Amino acid sequence: MEQPGLLRGYTKKIDLCIITFKQMLFKIPENINIITLNIIDKVKDNQSRLLADINDIVLSHVFENRYTLHPRKLRKIAEEELESLTAFLVKQEEDIPSELGKARAISGIKDAALLDIFEYIYNFLLDNTEKSSVKTILDLFYRYEKIYIINYNNAAEKKLLSDQEQLRQALSSAFNRDRKSTRLNSSHTDISRMPSSA
Repeated sequence: MEQPGLLRGYTKKIDLCIITFKQMLFKIPENINIITLNIIDKVKDNQSRLLADINDIVLSHVFENRYTLHPRKLRKIAEEELESLTAFLVKQEEDIPSELGKARAISGIKDAALLDIFEYIYNFLLDNTEKSSVKTILDLFYRYEKIYIINYNNAAEKKLLSDQEQLRQALSSAFNRDRKSTRLNSSHTDISRMPSSA
């Protein structure tokens, strides 16, 4: 049902008051809109469930990770993912997903875990955003996810090349030691085979 003109005007004023209050309270930039604020509220209202579900996703992939992660660090992943997403929704700065993507690659978390986390968050946003606002929120999330994954892949590639170089150096060093040791052993054998001049 269409709202009467007067009521529609009051609704807009109330929305503006809510935005202004939240901007003051959470130090949110002035250019943020009510759509984004609403989804941030939904994330905060469902924080416990989101943290538990993301934590379950992380734990389901624990044996696929490149390195062994300390249980305390595993528990922090869910918190960091939500903090990063919320900060991006507020500030919309590319450094936020970029830095977290790099950190995840360096810590050795496999991309399968991250993709499952993204799918879960996507579905949460889809279920908790008003139909008229879905495109705005999902476009924002797609931008976040894209920046995150690009930086994850770049950092993972650098890390892999670095690990391969360390392995190459270690193998080269071990091979050189082994060759030196073999040479020394064969010269000892030659000396012991020489006939005595008695």
